[in-house]
Amino acid sequence: KNLEAKKKKKLEAENKKKLDAENKKKLDAQNKKKTLEKLKKDEESELISYELKKIEKELRELEELEQIIKRQIIRNSQLNDAETEYILTIKSKIENNWLIPHDTKHDKICTVVLSQLPSGKVTNVKLHACMGDSLYKDSLINAVWKSSPLPIAPDVEVFTENIVLQFEEPK
Repeated sequence: KNLEAKKKKKLEAENKKKLDAENKKKLDAQNKKKTLEKLKKDEESELISYELKKIEKELRELEELEQIIKRQIIRNSQLNDAETEYILTIKSKIENNWLIPHDTKHDKICTVVLSQLPSGKVTNVKLHACMGDSLYKDSLINAVWKSSPLPIAPDVEVFTENIVLQFEEPK
């Protein structure tokens, strides 16, 4: 009886060890699952935060661009002859460098906002209110960059860092 009791006790201890080991494995698996779920939620939160910041930045840039355009429209209505001639010279140089690919889809008018240094070197080009395929848009952007340096302002008073130009497809 003593031997049988010892065997039974030993068997119960082994079963308890196996059960404890299985419970530990289940608990570890549950902890891993919870950790993975938390990591996934954290990653999703970071992605959402990144996308939100990116959209906010794009909105700020768009608002700045629209402010530049509004100021330029007001300024354009007050241009003197020298300023008008200067802007037309810049526009003409860009149009001469604009090679439009055949079979592109686009609106008739594209607005370009460009930034320049007093030397005429173009530092930034953005399209605004320009509906067209990427080939058409790229051809206009490339024409602006190719035109750098732009004609130098005849006078300090005439120079403006940001210029808004409207282009129609050359005929």
